[in-house]
Amino acid sequence: GLDSTAFLGATGKAADSDLLDGLDSTAFLGATDKAADSDLLDGLDSTAFLGATDQAADSALLDGQPPSHYLAQINGDQYDPAAGVSLVAATPTLVATTGMAAPEAGLVLLTYYVSVERLGTDTEYRAYVQVDDTACVSPISVTPNPTQALGMVTGTDNFDTASGSFAVAVSAGAHSFTLCGYSDSSDVGVEFAGIQSVFATVGSAS
Repeated sequence: GLDSTAFLGATGKAADSDLLDGLDSTAFLGATDKAADSDLLDGLDSTAFLGATDQAADSALLDGQPPSHYLAQINGDQYDPAAGVSLVAATPTLVATTGMAAPEAGLVLLTYYVSVERLGTDTEYRAYVQVDDTACVSPISVTPNPTQALGMVTGTDNFDTASGSFAVAVSAGAHSFTLCGYSDSSDVGVEFAGIQSVFATVGSAS
């Protein structure tokens, strides 16, 4: 039986719209005109949840590890055909090289390939990677023998590609990975080649 204006105060707002539980709305504001305790969680000021760099505490840690623990590094090198490298018979030859700086101890997955052309008589040839040794040595005389990819060129198959991959454990710090080639009995020309490395912190090299 009352007009709606009966529920309005002098300012044209609903009567007591500024009151909650009998208190004026200002009673819910702190000294900074923000809701009382709006900066508190479990009785702590919001700054208690920030680290020294104003990030959430431990936001840079996962399972207690720094962000670098979860980063993968990918590096590589491709042979330039203009270099005109040949694998001379019984002579270890550098084909390509790459490297990386491991942020911590981990594993490196190495993949590589060498494509060659027959230049003389039929011959077997080898592609292999040396870790932290940039001076190529014979893969059949060094102990232990490195992981090798074996190929062969013949009179009926003048072109061939040898490729391989393996994992190796590395310590924190700088490492080099050198792709070498070796022809057993006759020269072969390198047409294409490449080496890639991928670093990870977990896994097994065996």
